Amino acid sequence: MSYAISLLLGVLGFIKQKSKFVMISLFLLLWILFGFNTSNADYMIYNLIYDGHYPNHEFGFMLLVNLFSNLGFTYQQFLISISLICYLILFRIINKYTIGTNYVIALYFIFPFMLDVVQIRNFIAMTIILLGIQYLLSDKKRATIKYIVAVLAASSIHYTSLFYLILVFARFKSWKKLLLTFSMISIVGATIAYTNIIPSAMGIIFESDKVTNWFQGRTRFGFLIPIIFQLISFGFVYYSHYKYRKTEQKKENDNNVYPNDRFKNVDVHQNKLLEIVFRINIVLLIAIPFYIFNVSFFRLFRNVLLLNYIVVTNGTLYYFKDKYERFIYKIAFSVYVISLLIYFIIQNNLHTVFIPILKFNSIFN
Repeated sequence: MSYAISLLLGVLGFIKQKSKFVMISLFLLLWILFGFNTSNADYMIYNLIYDGHYPNHEFGFMLLVNLFSNLGFTYQQFLISISLICYLILFRIINKYTIGTNYVIALYFIFPFMLDVVQIRNFIAMTIILLGIQYLLSDKKRATIKYIVAVLAASSIHYTSLFYLILVFARFKSWKKLLLTFSMISIVGATIAYTNIIPSAMGIIFESDKVTNWFQGRTRFGFLIPIIFQLISFGFVYYSHYKYRKTEQKKENDNNVYPNDRFKNVDVHQNKLLEIVFRINIVLLIAIPFYIFNVSFFRLFRNVLLLNYIVVTNGTLYYFKDKYERFIYKIAFSVYVISLLIYFIIQNNLHTVFIPILKFNSIFN
């Protein structure tokens, strides 16, 4: 039954972008599939961690585990509670920055929802990061400090979240200089990835065997696919930003007359998000050298995909005057997201991630 419901609500999410009923239904579906799941690739190991068998994890995550455990929660109840809290936060963010809520949720449901169900620490950390990124939209002096605090909180759940400290550069105004700078850093980083410079630096900075092990191996050509996916997503965001700039220019040239009725409805916060997410995508080019060590580092980019979904959705809602262009753009982006799903399914995730999440559930069984 979960297969049929998932397919139905996924399709409705694309068709009924603004329906509150569909939004609530999608929220319940995601929460049930996550919180009431009883088997997946990492389910048993997290269950053992919760029961105290593997206590050597990030202190923030262990703090959460001990809090719920001391309150008498079972591991399943812990999952139900944490997933509910995180999705309340994520849905609030989506609702705040777009009216095409259900389209964004449907895209997220396609990818990377299933991976989030398995990688619980990363999911919690991602939620905190996305919550913190909102501070980067603010011009207030303490906004950067608040963002850094959010990143540090996320890193107490998953070490890799420290990487997102680099996103403070997304507040830099000149996107062209930003693009030149981080493109060069990415190229240099990819070049030295085949030396011992990066592994040695990481070992000195973190003094952790776990972190050091992340940089011991090298991929052959597997890193090319994550790079292509990241650059394509950046291309969609860039085009949305380009259409926005073009619309703003036309408005200024026509004495602040809106070039189309759709643009009248755009919220100032949505424009600010577009600007910051565009720059975030530029800064995240620095993640590309990490894929050479391990393609699992793609999560560094994957964790902000939800923001890209919001920006692309807003692009189709506000900045595209031609309805055919808008339609083609949405179809192309949907195909891109489905391609991400297919790629991760063929990476031996079908029987360990995707099928178990839809098949093993205490509500649907």
